[in-house]
Amino acid sequence: RDGGLLVPFDSAAGTIADLADELGAELLVVTGMGLGTINATALTVEAIRRRGLTPRGLVWGSVPREPDLAERTNREDMARWVGVPVVGGVPEGAALLPPARFATEAPGWFTPRVLPEG
Repeated sequence: RDGGLLVPFDSAAGTIADLADELGAELLVVTGMGLGTINATALTVEAIRRRGLTPRGLVWGSVPREPDLAERTNREDMARWVGVPVVGGVPEGAALLPPARFATEAPGWFTPRVLPEG
């Protein structure tokens, strides 16, 4: 996995959290569905809130075609344990879609409340 809330991304060691704070932006947390994800996601959400930022929702980074037991359980329990709604999920293999198809299908991967108007 690459990136994350606290990974430095500029020469001054600024992070996504710093940028979100500067812009007054709400954050979507992209998370996995597998074993251990509730703890990792809860820690990220806690760090967001500790900085006075707003976690707007959770997005599954890769939704398997056939989820295993942990993935099915986490899908059902994540929002309750973390306190942030799941607002979308990117299907497994979506990065392999042709760009035009990706652009057409992507809006359907998210709940309407996180999509821009228009």
